[in-house]
Amino acid sequence: ETGYQRRVHGVSEMGDLESNISGTLLSDRQLRTLYDKYDINNDGFLDKTEVARIYKEAEHYGHEPTDAEVDAQIKRVNRAGDGKVTFPEFALLMVKLSQR
Repeated sequence: ETGYQRRVHGVSEMGDLESNISGTLLSDRQLRTLYDKYDINNDGFLDKTEVARIYKEAEHYGHEPTDAEVDAQIKRVNRAGDGKVTFPEFALLMVKLSQR
């Protein structure tokens, strides 16, 4: 394990978010690949629609999250308050989702 790896529970492999007990170590590169997957419009940020997709896949196994639920997730990590999730905020979001 390097200092650049993060322990993220709930991520079994890139793009496959699910609950698990042991979790998986993901490197910054792997997190970046996952972030890029969700950045559908390739603007370098994750907007509300893109975060909703993460939340839908990770939390509710296909259930559509409400706008209030997505807003709450963004608010938990969005330091600038602009509603755009940056890569470092995404890494924090993944950790927070894994702790549920």
